[in-house]
Amino acid sequence: MDEKENDLSFIMVNHADCRPCGTLFKHIKCLDNNGLNFNFCYGTNEFGKSNQIKTNKITRLNPCGITTSNSSLIISDNQLGVVNIYSIDDFINSFTLPYKVLFKHSFPSVTDVSMHEETFFVTDHLSKKVHICSKVGVEHFLNSEIFLPQSLELSGICVTNNKQIIVSDSKACNITVCEQNGDVLHTFGGTDKLDYPQFLCWSSRSERIFVADTCSSKVHVFNIYGQHDFSFGSHIMNNGCFLNPSGIDVDDTGRIFVADETLNNVQVFDKDGNLIDNFGESGFKCGHFYSPKGLSVCNGKIYIADSLNYRVQVFEEKFNH
Repeated sequence: MDEKENDLSFIMVNHADCRPCGTLFKHIKCLDNNGLNFNFCYGTNEFGKSNQIKTNKITRLNPCGITTSNSSLIISDNQLGVVNIYSIDDFINSFTLPYKVLFKHSFPSVTDVSMHEETFFVTDHLSKKVHICSKVGVEHFLNSEIFLPQSLELSGICVTNNKQIIVSDSKACNITVCEQNGDVLHTFGGTDKLDYPQFLCWSSRSERIFVADTCSSKVHVFNIYGQHDFSFGSHIMNNGCFLNPSGIDVDDTGRIFVADETLNNVQVFDKDGNLIDNFGESGFKCGHFYSPKGLSVCNGKIYIADSLNYRVQVFEEKFNH
């Protein structure tokens, strides 16, 4: 992608004390929607219909949440109110592919998305709902909803191995754990413990919830019952700090990957929260970020929703082939 023109109405800030180490990871893919193959585009809202969606083509990708499986890459688009589903093999191996777009459902709003087996889960903060979309057949889904009337701003979502749903409420500063039938098991956090939690993830390896707590510039780790294990990160400007942590995921070895919307990088930590590496910097070229949001790790690759560059970028470890 070419550098943008100099008449932009925003300023990109490089933080000199948080430069990328770049020792472990390499950039392998940088795609806006000219290089994406849509398996399906699921859901739309009136804004999307009238302004940005044309027949069989979406004019701009606005990625927010992102999740992966062995076969699928799922991206929530919070401006269009859609969830896009891609073949992960096509996404990695191809550059120009035809669009195939189906509109199945209307989401008033979407923020994050998570997947478990053949079902994906979407947070919808305007309707105070979690949408549950279970795949039946090749291109059809069965819909159900969980209504959380006390929520203020549903944000991140993840799902445990036994299908319990975990959602963050950024404005209420809490985390809710519920069953797929809508039964709320418990809520924890509060303004004394969390400060605008956004994205979160579940680690099946450690059976822990990892929460990117944006305004405290920390990552907090809890067990499924809401008991706090440990936290890491700070405002202090050096490697390992956060300014606005956003997307977060944990790989099969326990390493923790955290995107930062203000530092415009991704930092990698060991299972105890010690910094291993970081990569990325402010900008518009491949390997640069502008307000990265959702992040997902699958099969040695890191998928990042580079939101204000309107694209998804993919990285892998340098020794992977």
